[in-house]
Amino acid sequence: MRSGAVAAVVAATAVAVGAAGAGAGARARTVLGSADDAPPSIVVSAADRTGFAVDIALAPAAWTSAATDAGDSDTTCGEPDPTGRMPGPIEAEPHAWLIGVPGGPDGVGAEVDVVALEEVVVAGPAGCGGPPSGVTAGSGAPVRASRVAVRIEPAGMLRHQPIARLVFEPVAPAGGDRLRVRARVRARIRYTAGAAIDRAPLEPAPIEGVLGHLLNHRFLPRRTEARPVPAGTGSGLPATLSGTGSGGHRPAASAGPGADRGTRDRRPAPPVPRGDPRPLQAAPGPAAADPDALKVGVDRDGPMAVTGVALAAAGWDLAAVDPGTLALEAAGRPVGLAVDDGGDGRLDPADRLVFHGRGMTGPYTRENVYWLRRSGVPTRSAARTGAPDASAPAAPPFRTTLHAERDTEYFVSMRAGEGDDRWMWGPPLSASVTPPNPTFTTTLALPNLAPAPDGAALRVRLQGFASDPRVAPDHHFEVRIDGIRVAEAWFDGPGVHVIEAALPPGTLTGPTHTLTVTSLGDTGAVVDSVFVNRIALDHAAGYRAVGDRLDFAAPHPGRHTFTLTGFGSPDVRVVDVTVPDQPVAITGIDVAVSEEGAGTYRARFSDTATAETRYVAFTPAGILRPTQVARNTPSAWRTPARGADYVVVTHPDFAAAVDPLVRHRAAQGLRTATVLIDDVYDEFSGGVFDPRAIRTFLAHAFAHWPPPAPTYVLLVGESNLDYRRGYGQGPPNFVPSIQFDTTSRLTGDMGAATSDLWFAAVSGDDDVPDMLLGRLSVSTAAQAEAVVAKTLRHEAAPPGADWRRRVVLVADDDGADLFEPFSDTLARLAPPDTVVERFYAARHPRDRNLAADIGAAVDAGALALNFTGHGNVDLWSPWPGGGRIFQNADIARLANGDRMPLFTAATCMNGWIDHPLKPVSMAELWLTHPAGGGVAAWSPSGLATLSAQRLLLPSVYRGLFDGRRLPIGALTTAASVEVLAQGGEGADIARMFVLLGDPAVVIAGAPAAPTATAAPTVAATATASARPPSPAVFLPAVRRE
Repeated sequence: MRSGAVAAVVAATAVAVGAAGAGAGARARTVLGSADDAPPSIVVSAADRTGFAVDIALAPAAWTSAATDAGDSDTTCGEPDPTGRMPGPIEAEPHAWLIGVPGGPDGVGAEVDVVALEEVVVAGPAGCGGPPSGVTAGSGAPVRASRVAVRIEPAGMLRHQPIARLVFEPVAPAGGDRLRVRARVRARIRYTAGAAIDRAPLEPAPIEGVLGHLLNHRFLPRRTEARPVPAGTGSGLPATLSGTGSGGHRPAASAGPGADRGTRDRRPAPPVPRGDPRPLQAAPGPAAADPDALKVGVDRDGPMAVTGVALAAAGWDLAAVDPGTLALEAAGRPVGLAVDDGGDGRLDPADRLVFHGRGMTGPYTRENVYWLRRSGVPTRSAARTGAPDASAPAAPPFRTTLHAERDTEYFVSMRAGEGDDRWMWGPPLSASVTPPNPTFTTTLALPNLAPAPDGAALRVRLQGFASDPRVAPDHHFEVRIDGIRVAEAWFDGPGVHVIEAALPPGTLTGPTHTLTVTSLGDTGAVVDSVFVNRIALDHAAGYRAVGDRLDFAAPHPGRHTFTLTGFGSPDVRVVDVTVPDQPVAITGIDVAVSEEGAGTYRARFSDTATAETRYVAFTPAGILRPTQVARNTPSAWRTPARGADYVVVTHPDFAAAVDPLVRHRAAQGLRTATVLIDDVYDEFSGGVFDPRAIRTFLAHAFAHWPPPAPTYVLLVGESNLDYRRGYGQGPPNFVPSIQFDTTSRLTGDMGAATSDLWFAAVSGDDDVPDMLLGRLSVSTAAQAEAVVAKTLRHEAAPPGADWRRRVVLVADDDGADLFEPFSDTLARLAPPDTVVERFYAARHPRDRNLAADIGAAVDAGALALNFTGHGNVDLWSPWPGGGRIFQNADIARLANGDRMPLFTAATCMNGWIDHPLKPVSMAELWLTHPAGGGVAAWSPSGLATLSAQRLLLPSVYRGLFDGRRLPIGALTTAASVEVLAQGGEGADIARMFVLLGDPAVVIAGAPAAPTATAAPTVAATATASARPPSPAVFLPAVRRE
């Protein structure tokens, strides 16, 4: 045994999850390594209703000190940092396993005691002098080490089961330049007083397959009442069980008392999608179920009118409408409505319904939705007099703000904490790559500008795009208005910087002004690159209407007489819109021909205003028109008559195409529900387009539908992160996905990524998926029909076909010492009779066509195809032999017919399903290609290093071959749960892996052959790979090509 190494405890029941893989950066560090990079082993050695015991052992390993460039480390040896991690050049990541726990009144409901500990003291990094400490060991009684060896952290809920992370720290400081290596640990997990494990319901078999990854799963008490098992599961799909009881739906656990026992909460908060902070509507009114209701779309703020003509076109019989019962609402709240029916008590085509509308300001849409009902609780606009008062002084100019912003570039590489808006205005100003002094130019329109003694105030918000760490500050910009410099700014690094400038009186004198922002490029930085995000200009404004409409405020609190000009009609209305949904009409207005002469009018009124009072004045010509007036298609998914095991959320265009698959699942005994995405919006986001409504709907179904809760979710439709069409191109958002901020260094320079998995985290306040979710990313009905047909053919194919005993592994040549061994790891998971074809770019003959050879192997049929290496949305890395290793054009040539492999990729961005300018990713084309490709794909949407993916992919490949024949959604979800359990850096990678395909489809290896060779057969050429996989193509911003 080498110094510092101990024998590992090996047991068939061990459940082990590895730490992150190869690190990056040149610095002195101490690493724990072994031949197989094995994680610690863990065995549940005893269990009862009060808790359980575990034995943890490190694999045989040696501590090695690798000094590459000690000068790069700015930390010291010795004490742990506030998070408990070793500081300085020590690399010893904790290992974690998920466990089932009680839901206690104070949090987790469990504590951990270390009852035996074997440590080995080894030399730490050079240069951390000091005497070594003694070795602590114990038996029977809890041991208090210098740092907690094992701790429990809350992890939330997995379906109905509260869960926690059991975290093992393999090293501790021993004083000076010595380290304690915790070779063996015995720990007792105790369920605390007052906490009892409820009997969670026995879940459907695929969910039980996920729950099986809990360390103590088989020791947890479960409800085992008999449930009928439907017949006819011919494809091998495990039948969904039916029955009653939903178990306890508890909030996520929080850290309980006793931090010295290892219950500190270091669990990162669940990822929050970027954007609109407006909470989703929890309980909308009954409008969504009203077949007579009309949906009225509004994309701007201002007076809005729905004409009788529009009502009739939407299907209303005007003669049958009683104007006195009309009601308007938005987001479940009543909205004041003025009925202009000419006083005759009936609606005619020329009549109008007028209200103050508000568009949406969040990241997803500008269109708000108002619900007009024929028989609701009517809310009419109130009124108060505004007759001119000679004693009220004339109102001087008021202050207002011009907001200027255009979303034309998506800044995907902005990291968390560097800003709150990824959409930028134009390309970055980059002094190093554009002509000298690159300049942003825009025109500011100020038609109502008024002189003011205090001038104006300008704010230009910039977003750092690139930075030079050798230079500080590394950005230097100036701002000019009409050629006059009004501000300059020096600032450093990424993040937001706001240039503020006070503009003296006389700076602004006309209705239009040219503003420029210029990069001066004189900081000495290699790259001085900044985006313009938005502009705000505070200025004085007069009371003149533009386009027969004027939004205005009082100059200060008090009573004023307002004189408004510029109207083209004497029919002038003034409305107090301080509370926009409850406008108050101002009556008694004096309207007369203005001093400008015939054809123009002025309006005068007096009112007492506060600092918050806002008004709008308009004539009929200034009233806005809705974006849509459409008849509601009623739905009632909040209270369905029965529950569902298999839920399809589809765009209406694809409902008919996916129906054969839904009927197939129903024939297998699953309760099914096909839900139109418009109904999801209607019932769970007030009719407003909002991706978050999908998660709100699924959470409601999980908690409130007749049990058992849904198992499978299939989203049907293409997505596009350009929700508001800033680029004006790309695929429609048939069923949107969600963008989330990545938080770890593993994601490199891509600060946001796409996640479908987020939709499935519906039980507890956590990011653990509770349903098996996949997507058919289709943009036409023909594509949907093709994917459904492929899925049905796959399930009808013989399970023992020879092609199910073949696996194709492809590895990049750039990073061969990482990528090839990882591929070999996957190969070792295959049964002995599996034919493994390796296409390793570093070793493939240069006189051959690598892409064609890979294509031929796929055409011959295979259970799975995996690529490890650098990639982008629609391609894999270049090959030294010429061309790309593989790309979309090669997928389009595949002709493998019904021999359809699972596609997986340990790479970057192959699963970026909502790219705004590249409408088809490799994973999407793999699924939708009608003549070949595969039946499912699982790959990341963003930048992802191998160290996290090396945990995800082996879990799935073990499931392909273990004989349980679990559906692909269970395999990918279990893998994600395993990595999420580790927390920290790898969790982002797990969230960004997207499953394309039906999550209920079974992809499994053929039954074992009667005879087998001693090892998997190697049938092709060999392999490649070396550094941690940074992206082959870096997309710091999504740019037009």
